Amino acid sequence: MANKFVLGKDGVLTIGETEVTSAKDVTISIEANEIDVTTRGNDGWKAVATSLKEGTIEWEMVVGADGDATSSCYAALINNTQLTITVSSGGVGLSGNFVITSIVQNEPIGDAITAKVTAKYTSAVESEPEA
Repeated sequence: MANKFVLGKDGVLTIGETEVTSAKDVTISIEANEIDVTTRGNDGWKAVATSLKEGTIEWEMVVGADGDATSSCYAALINNTQLTITVSSGGVGLSGNFVITSIVQNEPIGDAITAKVTAKYTSAVESEPEA
């Protein structure tokens, strides 16, 4: 019988065309703003609708292990530029253009240097027009 779950180790994080194989503990957060649409006709119940959405991806990666991935994140943060990032895990995930809002570098004396990166969604990736 096939497993009915997806393991975290099978997820994929890409920055542009580079797969970030050194990524650990990737977290995707998608939230929608709530709008109060309660009326007197709601029979005493509060009613909400959703509006604008916000997407955040956070991950930790080993610095330098994936070539340009680490330097691309630092450059995007310093230069206020966007990166195309995709996270896919068993058919679900998030893909788009993101800005890097935070990098926290950890340099333990007895372990690899890692960077915890926070990226926030800014826009959809434009697809190539069909020929």
